[in-house]
Amino acid sequence: MSHDGELPAAVGTGCESEKQNLDSFRFTVTANPDGHISDVRRIHSEFNSYVDLFHLRESARDLNGYYAGKYDPTTVHEEIAERALFLAHLTGDYPASFLGDFPARIFYLLTHSVHLFASTLRIKLAEALIVLVDTQLIIFDEALPLFMELQTLDDKEITEMIYQQIVFTTTEYHGLLFTNRKFQNVMFSILENERGRRAERVLVTLWQLYQKKLWFDERTANAICNACYHPTERVSTTALSFLLLENDNKKQMIEDDRDHDDSDCNAVDEDHDDGSQLLHPIYLRKSLPNPSSERSNVTYYSPLNHLIDKQEFVETLFRSLQCCTSEVKTLTLKLTARLVGLHQLTLLGFYPFVQKYIQSRKQDAINVLEAVVQACHDKVPRNVIEPLFKEIVNQFVNESSPQEVITAGLNAVREICIRMPLLVNEDLLRDLALYEKANSNAARSLIALFQEVCPFDTMARPKACEDVDFSNDVPGDELLQKNDNDDKQESVDYNDSACISTDHENLGTKRKTEDSIKKRKVEEQLEERTLRLCTQKNGMKR
Repeated sequence: MSHDGELPAAVGTGCESEKQNLDSFRFTVTANPDGHISDVRRIHSEFNSYVDLFHLRESARDLNGYYAGKYDPTTVHEEIAERALFLAHLTGDYPASFLGDFPARIFYLLTHSVHLFASTLRIKLAEALIVLVDTQLIIFDEALPLFMELQTLDDKEITEMIYQQIVFTTTEYHGLLFTNRKFQNVMFSILENERGRRAERVLVTLWQLYQKKLWFDERTANAICNACYHPTERVSTTALSFLLLENDNKKQMIEDDRDHDDSDCNAVDEDHDDGSQLLHPIYLRKSLPNPSSERSNVTYYSPLNHLIDKQEFVETLFRSLQCCTSEVKTLTLKLTARLVGLHQLTLLGFYPFVQKYIQSRKQDAINVLEAVVQACHDKVPRNVIEPLFKEIVNQFVNESSPQEVITAGLNAVREICIRMPLLVNEDLLRDLALYEKANSNAARSLIALFQEVCPFDTMARPKACEDVDFSNDVPGDELLQKNDNDDKQESVDYNDSACISTDHENLGTKRKTEDSIKKRKVEEQLEERTLRLCTQKNGMKR
């Protein structure tokens, strides 16, 4: 029997004092588990009885949802939830076999019948599941599909509770590659095969773990990107929105890592990603922007940087753009343009396709202009972009257009010319400069851009190319210079060695000549001396 005399009288009554007794009794059992084994077994038996009664009554319910006989489902649900949470917190104090199939029954209840419970009782059952996962009586990767399903119940408290549990577990196993791969395989399988809201919850969870850099890897990034092709429109729209940085948390990350230069572009509104910044006058930048630095600043955290096959992805995205609904088309158009500009990809069919939507009176005209600007880079052939560029000028920059439309057109022209300055000839620039009075800021910034970057004068090439030393700006030029220096050094060494060898030969010949002359002189002296001695001897004989 229990050392707490109130508990046996309260069990089974369904009164409010029973809940208080269970809560207080849990701490008593935790302090002395061996002294309350019989009471814990009895509560476990009552839990099984209530669960069996629950399944029996649910199976006997008629088509109209009515129960036969006297039955209060609310009371039964409360008894199950209270005892489930009580027993779950005690699993760490007893062996795994002590409570038998208790973890399996909790798992089954949450999988098949959780929608029948009230919100407060669902929270207790979910908390019991989390406790069982913490004590490893239920394996985490087996509970992941159920965690995703519970987050579709539109219960914010359960969603937050499960999310915190997922973050806690992935953080705990962060350094274990094999274990994380198991968790990722479960999530990726649900995202790929499911068609309902569970797939959407998986995508949101993957995105949150990617943001927290818990799963900041190539596999997670590509899973998020491939969700753009998901057959469920809600899932694909969510993925497109994430990749376009239309998430507030993502924008905050970009703002924290951006190289602020407000003096260069103080009129751009960075808080809106709908292209409305083209309506604002963009003042002159001090120098031509570096495309590589822009890409690294804006998309450092973006999964688009971790795509395995960027060209194949953007081509597939473009094919889906031609057959998707109007709600998704704008997002797909913007993402396609962002990929083309970010990685400087070649997608020649994109520009004629976008040209059909260049109309100043359309509601999404600003989004189309923004997409065109992002898709322009110096690797696009000039003849491909020229028709689209002229269409923008004709549709937006004309005398019949309102001032706001002209400003948007001039700003779009300027942003395109920053990336491809040779698109504008001198005559077109003069025509655009005529709008300086009506649209002073936009027109002046465009004129100032060409005065600095590409002035039209008698020079045959732009000013931007005047001071370029082509011999020093070729990639790999230092290797050629090194080879040239090595060749020159070898030539000098060869010539020096040849000269040295020649000098040695001349010196040896000279020495040989001197020796032979000396030898000859010595021989002549010996002959003279011998002849003199012979003459003296002959004279003495006479």
